[in-house]
Amino acid sequence: MKYNKGFIGIGMIVAIIAILAVGGGVVYYATKSPAPSSNIKENSYPPVTQNQNSTIPPTNINTQTQPVTAKPAASISVLSPSAGERISAGSAFSIKWNSANTSNRVLLILHLSSIQQIIAPDSGADVTVVNNGSFTWKVPKSFDELNSTPVDHDYIAYITIQDSQNKNIVGQSKNFIITPSATTANPSITVTSPNGGDVWKIGQTYLVTTKSSGNLGTKTIRLNRYSDDGVRVGSETIGTTEDDSFSYKVPSGIDQTRGMAARYKIQVIINKYDSGMGVADESDNYFTINN
Repeated sequence: MKYNKGFIGIGMIVAIIAILAVGGGVVYYATKSPAPSSNIKENSYPPVTQNQNSTIPPTNINTQTQPVTAKPAASISVLSPSAGERISAGSAFSIKWNSANTSNRVLLILHLSSIQQIIAPDSGADVTVVNNGSFTWKVPKSFDELNSTPVDHDYIAYITIQDSQNKNIVGQSKNFIITPSATTANPSITVTSPNGGDVWKIGQTYLVTTKSSGNLGTKTIRLNRYSDDGVRVGSETIGTTEDDSFSYKVPSGIDQTRGMAARYKIQVIINKYDSGMGVADESDNYFTINN
């Protein structure tokens, strides 16, 4: 009988341990996994922290500003005439230039003595020339803006070349010199009639003649009166001409009160040289005027 009690006691102990093990597991599960609550708010989950060791592939977006290609600047540069170059009036001269990004025609302008004169082709209404880098210029012997004044001394000048489409695109030459042509380099004039010993009658018409070299422009004719002792006592302008001859009718009211012989001389003066240049001439000897 003693044996049986011990056996039953051991079995009961095993059964109790099993129950406790099962119960503890239930309690442990209940503690680790509580039932879901219906009070969980939307979006209340904790943020997900990215693993610092993870690698994010790079993007292909280029954030650098792309360079803008600048449009080439337009320009004109005059190659000839060059600084100090001497060009003879009446000669043919080649104006040369370089240009970039300009229109196909340009305007050539000559500047001298505070005037501007367009350098244009001999014919046609268009005063511009083809923008091909060269133009043959017939250098004038006189300039319209100077009232057809001849080139009888050195002129300092320069040339500008302007884009016909944009007047702000312009090139300028260096200063050069326009020199007189052979026919105007040494201008001269000589009174040939009356030249001494002539007798003019009041009311009659006589021809004043001169001999001149060069394109001298307008000439002024003066009648100078002298006393017996050769002192000039009067002078009056009787006309102007661009030719080497001038017709003059002796007026009835001419003053003859000075001097017994009323002696006269004709003087011809080139207008441009009237002050200081001395290009003039007078009759070599006296002539007389009477009734």
